[in-house]
Amino acid sequence: MGCYVPCVSAIICPVSHIFTRFNGYNDSLENNASSFCLEMQEIQYILENLGQRTLVLIDELADNSSVAASRPIAWSICEYLGTTSHVHVLLSTHNTLLCNLEAYYPFIHTLHLQSLNKSKL
Repeated sequence: MGCYVPCVSAIICPVSHIFTRFNGYNDSLENNASSFCLEMQEIQYILENLGQRTLVLIDELADNSSVAASRPIAWSICEYLGTTSHVHVLLSTHNTLLCNLEAYYPFIHTLHLQSLNKSKL
């Protein structure tokens, strides 16, 4: 797979698998499955099929449930992914508690991204 890289240069390691999970509030009423249930099924599939040099992209992990329920679920999934060797993960989240993972695991790094609106500068 190739794509345009909008920069002077890039170092990109090859990957064997790419798994994505992007947040969507898509209940499956005909299958009696909530958004949370569907998300957990998709995450289960990703976790069961990780391979060497896998790239995992996740947006808003466990965002389809209450804050109290989602934090330990998101922590556990991130902890597992962060301790699985040869797996690269990019996770976007509003769950600031997950930033504490890097204090426990040397291979987990957190970044804070902020955008600026040029019209308001």
